[in-house]
Amino acid sequence: YYVWYRFNVSPLDRYDYYDPRTEGMYLIRPGYLNTSLGFSSDYRKKLGVDGHFSAGTDQWDYSNTTIVIRPVVRLNNRFSFNYRLKYQQTNNSKGYIDNIDDEIYYGNRDLQTVENSFSSKYLFNNNLSLSVWMRQYWYQGEYDSFYELEPTGNIEEEADFDGDYDFNFNAINIDLSLNWEFAPGSKLNLVWKNALVDDSDEIERNILDNLQTLKDVPQRNILSLKVLYYIDYQTIKNKIH
Repeated sequence: YYVWYRFNVSPLDRYDYYDPRTEGMYLIRPGYLNTSLGFSSDYRKKLGVDGHFSAGTDQWDYSNTTIVIRPVVRLNNRFSFNYRLKYQQTNNSKGYIDNIDDEIYYGNRDLQTVENSFSSKYLFNNNLSLSVWMRQYWYQGEYDSFYELEPTGNIEEEADFDGDYDFNFNAINIDLSLNWEFAPGSKLNLVWKNALVDDSDEIERNILDNLQTLKDVPQRNILSLKVLYYIDYQTIKNKIH
């Protein structure tokens, strides 16, 4: 069992050359402070759990809180599964939204992320296994003010700027994989993937109502087969000679 703690601080301004998405432009972000506390239990036990909590802030009144919890169940040496829940709330995050007539605009937004994932693996033997991974991802953002990026790297509020940039993104993914090592160094992978993705500007407040937005979304199914066959040319050469 162990517990870890992390603390980092940037006391000076940071020059972000990537977020403006325009060569020669940059955004000056203020210094920040971030701290995290995490834990993990003994995985040799039938039931284990790990997780962490983190929080951050900066001089723009930005705040970020993240909570992650992951229980792990090992029924036996062949069968195990785990569930992971992540919740993240970010307030007053300033991010790029658009480039209009060579003017770069930013927005002040509140962001929320909810991620549920489940994975399991069953070992038939040392060479054959079946695994499944499922994830539900919900990410939304709501804007309350807008800014224009100046050549100096600072942003100035634009009260007259108008636009609907709120977003509500949903994704559900399922992966089912059969892995077979039929000879030393030779493997066969059979994978089925199912995906549901929806992106809209209607903010949902309830997770159940949010899932309803996916009921009419077309599913995307992919079936793939990959075979890797290892040939030892040196052994073949020695047999020939």
